[in-house]
Amino acid sequence: MKSILELQIAVMNGDKSGVHTVLDEMDRRTENEMLLRAAEHFKFETIEWNGRRIAYRPDLSRVFGYSDESGLRKLGERYDLEAIQLGWFGQNVRTIALETFKIEGKTTRACFVTWPTFLVAGMVSTTAAADSIKLYLLQAEKAARIAAGTLEIKRDQSRFDSAAKVVNLISKAERIKDQKLREFALRHIDDLLDGALELGQQGDLFS
Repeated sequence: MKSILELQIAVMNGDKSGVHTVLDEMDRRTENEMLLRAAEHFKFETIEWNGRRIAYRPDLSRVFGYSDESGLRKLGERYDLEAIQLGWFGQNVRTIALETFKIEGKTTRACFVTWPTFLVAGMVSTTAAADSIKLYLLQAEKAARIAAGTLEIKRDQSRFDSAAKVVNLISKAERIKDQKLREFALRHIDDLLDGALELGQQGDLFS
């Protein structure tokens, strides 16, 4: 995914296309995991619908410090963010939604949102509550970058270890005194490496 900074720049420039460029790079699993983590951190409920993790817009509005959901609704309309209607749910999911979010009264207008709404609202909203959400998003990105860097180091270490093993095998083979056995061992190693040693052109590797 592109960085939070790129999203913030797009938002500050009023660049709707730029905002969606950032959002479109997210995969479904990442969206679901991020919204679930945010829900656990900021104490709001989510459910899964049609493979998507969703939150109830009025609940999320309170998290962002809005007095009602109109602020979040207008933000979603401004950036063409997805809004999911209760009427789209099957009976089982509808029952789960009503119970989980404690929805009463006129339920036909109940509306739900996904991770992109949370993410963009974190960049756009100017309430005091939104400041802590923006900080959370920046810290989450920093943690993700550190984790990615650690994974890359592990990959580099794995490649280094593999190379060291190959060099060790070649060194042992080169120390074989009998020429035929030495050549046999080197060619066997070369076969395992798909001809990377190019022994056909070079003969003994260290001769």
